[in-house]
Amino acid sequence: MENRFQNVTRWSERLLILVFLITISSPGISLIAGYGSDTTTVEKRELALFPKFSASSVLRAPFRRGFEEYFNDHFGFRDMLVRMGSVVSVELFKRSPNSKVAVGKNDWLFFLGDDILNDFQGKYQINDEAMNQIVDNIDKKQEWLANRDTDFYILVAPNKTTIYPELLPDSIRSSKGTTLLEQIAPRLEQESDIHFIDPRDTLIKAKSERLTYEKTGTHWNQYGAFLAYDMLIDEMRKDHPELTDADLSTYKISQKVTGGSDLVILLSLQEKMKDELVYLDPKKPRSATDAEVAFINPNQKKDMPLVAKKTPYSDMPRALIFRDSFANLLVPFLSEHFSRSVYVWIPLIDERIVEIEKPDIVILEITERFLYSTLYSDLQD
Repeated sequence: MENRFQNVTRWSERLLILVFLITISSPGISLIAGYGSDTTTVEKRELALFPKFSASSVLRAPFRRGFEEYFNDHFGFRDMLVRMGSVVSVELFKRSPNSKVAVGKNDWLFFLGDDILNDFQGKYQINDEAMNQIVDNIDKKQEWLANRDTDFYILVAPNKTTIYPELLPDSIRSSKGTTLLEQIAPRLEQESDIHFIDPRDTLIKAKSERLTYEKTGTHWNQYGAFLAYDMLIDEMRKDHPELTDADLSTYKISQKVTGGSDLVILLSLQEKMKDELVYLDPKKPRSATDAEVAFINPNQKKDMPLVAKKTPYSDMPRALIFRDSFANLLVPFLSEHFSRSVYVWIPLIDERIVEIEKPDIVILEITERFLYSTLYSDLQD
């Protein structure tokens, strides 16, 4: 009886070892066999390429690092394992497996990349010299545009952490400091000749009525975009009274539960997390249609297209908008007010494009996390 028990125990141990060996070796074996993935459906990034191979490079550090990155991105069952790890981390422990994303209260997600966290915590302070440089950069650009009969407007798109700080994890919310925007905005508002549109207060106040940002995304929703666009139109109408008002009553507002947005992709939880988006559907057909441009898009990334629109309203101003991803939802609203509008996905004023387009209005839309770098560095001549 004892020998039989020992035999069962021995076979159980062998079986456990076999299962363990199969488990840890199957991803590598599947990669060698050609079943590794060349693409990923769970992460919003490009996978590492196989490093250049030669007999002399195999033992060198760059090849070893490159191969490690390639293996980590392409081993078998990778997407499934990454997704399982994310589910456990987020749903069980309410922790993010990605350092660029924070899981907040009520499963709200916050992007923390591009130094958003450090800025939120007030780790960057602007000295007088740098602040004066920002004002000088704007003044010079505004003067250059004014010499071409073009008015200049700057619209900042606030970070989600700025509008919904109460939904951040307590460990982050309690570390709040003075942000770069909180330093820059008061100074620019003192400059009476600078058109600086800061919709923070409006977006914060409006969130008590309905959502202004995506729960699982980085950006404002259509309602939040409308509020910022409304403020921008109001500011432009001071110089261009011919522009029509932004009228919320011309839209049908609805809310729908949808799949998660861009931050869900970073967490590999597309099938697990949902969002509730606000939609503004025009009650009448829009007038703006696609238009041609006479220059090559300076941004060659496929997901950052050049957009051009035209309307039948030939007596309306022409607009040129330099922008980032927050302007995606502004395009349908703004385009209705101009005879022609062109949207260029770069964080600076491209003077060559200004000379080609000859706009009456130039708008620089900047996401808050890029505000300092754009105004201090990118806007310099």
